[in-house]
Amino acid sequence: GFVPTAEIMLRKELSTNSFMLEIWYAIQTTMLLLPMFAQSFLYLVVFFSLSGVSANPVVFFALWAVIIMALLTFQSIGLLLSAAVKPQNLSTCAMLFVTFCFLFTGVFIRLDQTAIPWAALLNPVFYILHLAVFAVFSIDGKDFKCGNDTDDEGTTFVDSCDKDVDRQDGKISVVEIYKYYNLRTITPHIAIAALLLMFIATRCTAFLLLK
Repeated sequence: GFVPTAEIMLRKELSTNSFMLEIWYAIQTTMLLLPMFAQSFLYLVVFFSLSGVSANPVVFFALWAVIIMALLTFQSIGLLLSAAVKPQNLSTCAMLFVTFCFLFTGVFIRLDQTAIPWAALLNPVFYILHLAVFAVFSIDGKDFKCGNDTDDEGTTFVDSCDKDVDRQDGKISVVEIYKYYNLRTITPHIAIAALLLMFIATRCTAFLLLK
């Protein structure tokens, strides 16, 4: 992290009262974010151009806002780890945290199949995923055509594609996709509030440890 690498110079400047620690912290963390914001914007332009996710600019900027929130949250968590963990143990802690983030999302393994499903509430990726899905699918109100129904195993999305269902119209509703992947357990407002809470709590804690 940047805290150990900057510690020697920072101590010298603080000892001579060159500037306040709060000012240094705000400037350094902000300067680190600016290139990340610019790169994420360029990558998103390329992604939308190649994938054809949506032609709606609202979807583009909504997804970019989700990415910005993700960058803010994970930078704050990184600052906390840098301030709280010894440099020689930092990589191990970071890998354990990344493993936790991927495990408790409900995508790779359903949360009800894990030993502690409530741990997902502490996972920033869980909320980021919900917001990204909302931005891509719900803003445009998309639906998707059912696939080939000649397979003996039938369809995964029974409510939308099963011929025995009265409301079957040959299209898969977004709501049913959310239900299948367990992605509609929280609302966007709750996800945003949770990420803001993580951002503020980890950033302030990192600053207090730095002092």
